[in-house]
Amino acid sequence: KECDWSSDVCSSDLEDLLLSEMYCNQCQQTVNGTACTTVGVCGKNPDVAALQDLIIHYNKGLCKWLVEPELDGAVTEDILNYILVSTFATLTNVNFDEKRFLGYARKCASFRDNVKAQYESEVNYQKRSEDLVNDKHAANFIFNNSKKYLIKYARQFGVDTRKREFKNDDVFSLIEMATYGMKGLCAYFYHAECLYNENNRAYDNSKRMEVYGKILRLFADLCTDSVITDLNTMLTLNMEIGKVNMMVMGLLDSAHARILGTPTPTKVPTLPIPGKCILVSGHDMVDLLHILELTEGKGINVYTHGELFNAFSYPEIRKFKHLAANFGSAWYNQQVDFDIFPGPIVLTTNCLIKPKSTYKNKLYTLHCVGWPGVKHLESSKELSAVVKQAKISKGWTTREIGKLDPKLCTTHMTGFHHSVVLSLAGTVIDSINKGNLTDIYLVGGCDNLDPKRGYFREVVENVSKTSLILTLGCGKYRLLNDNLDERLGNIKETAIPRLLDMGQCNDSYSALIVATELAKALKVSSVNDLPLHLVISWVEQKAVVILLTLLSLGIQGIRIGPNLPGFLTKNIVNVLVEKFALTPVSSAKSDI
Repeated sequence: KECDWSSDVCSSDLEDLLLSEMYCNQCQQTVNGTACTTVGVCGKNPDVAALQDLIIHYNKGLCKWLVEPELDGAVTEDILNYILVSTFATLTNVNFDEKRFLGYARKCASFRDNVKAQYESEVNYQKRSEDLVNDKHAANFIFNNSKKYLIKYARQFGVDTRKREFKNDDVFSLIEMATYGMKGLCAYFYHAECLYNENNRAYDNSKRMEVYGKILRLFADLCTDSVITDLNTMLTLNMEIGKVNMMVMGLLDSAHARILGTPTPTKVPTLPIPGKCILVSGHDMVDLLHILELTEGKGINVYTHGELFNAFSYPEIRKFKHLAANFGSAWYNQQVDFDIFPGPIVLTTNCLIKPKSTYKNKLYTLHCVGWPGVKHLESSKELSAVVKQAKISKGWTTREIGKLDPKLCTTHMTGFHHSVVLSLAGTVIDSINKGNLTDIYLVGGCDNLDPKRGYFREVVENVSKTSLILTLGCGKYRLLNDNLDERLGNIKETAIPRLLDMGQCNDSYSALIVATELAKALKVSSVNDLPLHLVISWVEQKAVVILLTLLSLGIQGIRIGPNLPGFLTKNIVNVLVEKFALTPVSSAKSDI
């Protein structure tokens, strides 16, 4: 009753309550598998959730201007880098710092205004497309320096608000899947671009500009009425996102190999050694390389964590003698792992959990990662601060090492890159002909603490002894506990382990190359004719774009879990089941 709803600024408790609402269903760990509506299970608050939705709305609108043919010279490296970084920041468990998102919004508005002014100076105003004339269109988004205004404005572009206004739930479902696929695509391309920035011979510039062009067009399509109002068009757009991601994963794979050397099978130690130390988590190998170079000869040991487990397989990283071990396990255990690590910790990219006060002062973030009050490094040039803290930190002592669980202090193999596996093709085919190898399971992807995820380990424990298991992503850690990888042994009459870790989640590319080449070697018509079973665990938007990549390649019969995405309607699930035989997991034994 006290609120003046005609005013832009209203201080009533009622409006503050309404502004604190959120609706986020972009990941698997949402409440009841549907959506987070008060605070994110990931830890983000409603204001951050609103600002993330706003950034995606802004980026679609900016891209709508950038694809106008009259603006060939408007696309700059700064704009392209902004689009990747700001989009990556909206992924689950990446950035929780509202100040950074306000900065992204300010930067996007500046880019848009400059491009818009250039367009209007070169093109007759009356000739603009209907989208660019419409004040309510994303291309004409509103920016205001007031945080409160922006959050209130952002509520118009949240999932629940847009869904209520949209006429077709099934088309809207595909829009959301495409949006989350774009988030994953931008994240993977950002990883690739970090390598390109390290060495511009990582891949051809014409290929990167082709990918950027497709990203701009896809974002622009997601705010084009003629595209987002048709079911078939949206299905096609989702498949296009998957195809572009396949290109990106190929660039990322070749860039890693060119800069860091081709991965080779390597035993990764997990037992710390006495001495000063730094822990590096996330995904970006170049950051780890810079830290190793900076600490060489300084009496500081470097440890990997999470998805950087696979760094040991790269020759240019493995050559550093002070790369000591992989400490801890997957990202979702970081509050335990980081808490007991006796030195500074660098988080290069996703995933981040709310830091505990006991280690917040020794945590550093890079790139798009952020948490309020945590030290953020703008570039790897600022890593000297980490080295300085490592020198005055306690470091590992023999006594502290002795307290660790001995079951966790062993070695595990990684580095089964597609080049390695394909070099064994003759042995593999011979094993198939002898009946020693009957099935290949790809069990991997994202992981979290959901107890239902025990399913993925149960699958591996119960498949036949003539099965080969490929794994990748942080899901591998479920399969390494209690030395399951060693207990599975080798394929009969060979030295090939039955469990092959292929790398990070982006190394899904390796698995696809292996499957494609194996299909050729066995002279079957497609990957779908192989005894190949894909069992994919998903958490966030990188997994969404991996799924779109698999579907765009026509791969059938994928099992996904522990549950299907909450943003898919029943009708769209039925379409995916009918078209691709996509299947939710049930029980391990019945699925096998």
